[in-house]
Amino acid sequence: MRGVLPWVALAGAAGVTASGLVSRTVHALVGVGATAGGQVGLAQLLALATVNLLGSFALGLLWGRAARPGARWDPRVVPAVGTGFLGAFTSFGGALAVPALPLGQAAWGMASDGAGLWVLPALLGLLLLAGLLVLAVASTAAAGLGLRLGRGARPSHPSDAEAAA
Repeated sequence: MRGVLPWVALAGAAGVTASGLVSRTVHALVGVGATAGGQVGLAQLLALATVNLLGSFALGLLWGRAARPGARWDPRVVPAVGTGFLGAFTSFGGALAVPALPLGQAAWGMASDGAGLWVLPALLGLLLLAGLLVLAVASTAAAGLGLRLGRGARPSHPSDAEAAA
């Protein structure tokens, strides 16, 4: 495993670049909800979800291919592509930070207006948690699908294999 770190670093730089390109493409396709005055828009949230779902699927596919019987990979490939490229490509830290910005702005705006209302920030917080839960479940499902396809989709139940024969 000697000499893997430079490959991980180079792949990480490529992963950040690819993530930016995917995000820009989503912004161009959606064309709505761009940032205005620091507000996070729909395009940013869709770009974040797209990047994380694609990255999760690709990571599952990589692990599935690498775990296949008889797979012979250079020992630098999985760390470089998995940790480097896909680790930089996906952005679960961003998944936590980006949606929290409007929540914080709304709460700060209410507090500075003296409204004293706590209901709206609480509802926004619940929506944020629900959205993150959906993203986590969808990303896990995407990784599982990639893993299954990477291993070569086989019948999951013995009776399915007998029926196919």
